[in-house]
Amino acid sequence: MRYLRLAITLAVALAALAVLTTVALAATRAQSGTPVAPLRTRLEQGAGFTRVQTVTIVSAPVATATALTTIWENYWEGLDFPFGLPLPADFATVTVIGTYQIVTNTAPLTTTFGEVFTNTVEMSPTTGLPLYLSYYTNSRAVREGNQYRLLIRATSPQTSTYLTTVAFTGTYSFVSFSDHGPTDTLPLGPPNQAAGRVWWGPVAVDPSDKFDKDVVLGDARLLVDLAVQSYGVLVSPDKRSVQVSATIVNSGSVETGSRFVVELYDRPPGAAAPGGPNDHQWGICPQTPECGYFEYRFANANIIAGLQPGETILITFNYPFHTGGDRKLYLQVDTFGSAVGFNLEPESGEDNNITFLGAYQAAGNIYLPLVRKNQ
Repeated sequence: MRYLRLAITLAVALAALAVLTTVALAATRAQSGTPVAPLRTRLEQGAGFTRVQTVTIVSAPVATATALTTIWENYWEGLDFPFGLPLPADFATVTVIGTYQIVTNTAPLTTTFGEVFTNTVEMSPTTGLPLYLSYYTNSRAVREGNQYRLLIRATSPQTSTYLTTVAFTGTYSFVSFSDHGPTDTLPLGPPNQAAGRVWWGPVAVDPSDKFDKDVVLGDARLLVDLAVQSYGVLVSPDKRSVQVSATIVNSGSVETGSRFVVELYDRPPGAAAPGGPNDHQWGICPQTPECGYFEYRFANANIIAGLQPGETILITFNYPFHTGGDRKLYLQVDTFGSAVGFNLEPESGEDNNITFLGAYQAAGNIYLPLVRKNQ
């Protein structure tokens, strides 16, 4: 009879959780097709236990929201010991299946991403039953320009099987991911992708392992549009160098929120215009300090910090010609496009990023012969 009551209690709890999930996430679940609470999911297990983590992005009615509401759900199967999990400062709507208590106002833990955890939920599974935790937060998917960054971390006190999924609506799209260098010991490569979700795993996680990755999402409602608004070209009297000044404008509806690179091109006669992002032929990037992004030489004026909508910035190149004769000069804004990943702008359109500055006559370098003086 005791086991019957326990089964009935669990069934009631699961039913209540299903109602809560259905009401809060109906739109998200319908669009992503991803089970939000995979309580009956069983993965092939080795030693240890299985942890299934699902992060659901709730669409913001205001496109320019500084952060998105996210729902963090964790399901452990085969876990037989108590442990604690940090909670962000603004956690809400905590649901736990198992024994638990929430300890608030603990010593703050602030990550390099800026997340603040000041609370802990201490949990113990009911013998023979899975453990489940979910909570809402508005501080773990932060907007920078037209992108949202979500940081996912996981460790394990013993060998386990881990699966993590990020689910989102049609408003958002997957842009990129990144590993956090030495703190991430599981270089798994890009996540699996399907409509409305990305995921890693199942993967074996040892106590020495750390899963530490960024997931970057774009919002189709947020538009960045960078272009050259005006320019001026001044060739030196000896025709050995040129000074190029240009005003860069953001004609979009949202700030860029990150650095972008403006590249100058010195192309010979007959060469076509730059073909778009990542075409650096006869350009100054990424080999020279004038480009600077990969060397992190942000003091150079041509590595531009974020621009607000309608804001402009003036940049100047002082460029020495390396070859004489007819030359064609171009500028390209956001020359690395979105291919590099987070911190560079996938724009509403790249077709207005390239500007022809004109054709110019350059003087070649003159090398005088060495003459040996008779003694």
